[in-house]
Formats: sequence, structure tokens, C-alpha cells
Amino acid sequence: MFRTIFDGIKKVSEQIFKPISSLAKANNEVITAILRTTGIFLPFSALSEISKKLEKDRSDLDAKIEVAHNSLEETSNVLKELEDTLVQNTKSLEKIKTEYERLSKLTQIEERDAKALLNEVTATVDKGKVKERWISVVISLVTGLIIFVLGIWLGPIITDWLKITGE
Repeated sequence: MFRTIFDGIKKVSEQIFKPISSLAKANNEVITAILRTTGIFLPFSALSEISKKLEKDRSDLDAKIEVAHNSLEETSNVLKELEDTLVQNTKSLEKIKTEYERLSKLTQIEERDAKALLNEVTATVDKGKVKERWISVVISLVTGLIIFVLGIWLGPIITDWLKITGE
């Protein structure tokens, strides 16, 4: 977009500056031709001085035109570099935006799945709590009863074997 604009500026500047340079040369020749055809004869030194002045003005004009032309080219190059940098930054921004959107969607999916899993685990744990407590009480009572019965039945045998007397 900017590149075509700057190329157009460059072409226009070339078309403007070249005719101005050639116009100064033509102007010098026209003045000389007019002086010759009109029959006005000026002293050679005056003609020489006018010619030198015209030549100096033309060379000054050419130098200014060259400086302006170079400045336009340099500006055009700087703007092309800026455009390239802008295009690269825009592409990078698009990649980052795409990655952000992808990660955002992934986070939403994982959050929804995590909530569903958490709800399922909570329901399972809460549902089995009461039943699990009753099973624990029964296991504890049965274990205590087994140890009690074993203690009564094995108590005399162990006492005789270890020869412990109750005195």
C-alpha cells in the first residue's frame, strides 16, 4: 500500500526535476539566441558575465534539485522499511491473537470438564459416606469381638505356657 504511493512519489519527482534542469539549459540558449537575433550587441564581457551568472544559477538550481531528489529517495526508503516492520509486527500480532484464542478455548473446555469431574467425585464421595461409616462400625465391632473371644479362649493357654501365676 505505502510502497506504491512512495514509488509514485519517486516517479513524479523524477519527472518534475529532469525538465527543470533541462529548462535552465534551454533558458540560457534562448536568451543567447534572442540577443543575437535582435541585433543587440553587448560587449563580450557583459555577455560572458550574463552567461556565467546564468550557468551559476543553473548549477545552483541543479544542486538543489539533486538534494531534493535524494531527500525524496531517502524518505521513500525509510518509509518502505517502516512499512516492512509494520507488516511484520502485524503478522506477529495476528499469530499471538490466534494462539490466545486457541488457549482461551482450551481453558474453557478444561474448566467445564474439571467442573463435571469434580461434581461426579463429590456426588460419589457424599453418596457412600453414610454407608461407609456403618461398614466401619460393623468392622470395628466384629474385630473387637474376635479379639475379646480370642483373649478369653487363649488367655489360660498362654498363662500356662509362660508359667505365670496369679499370686
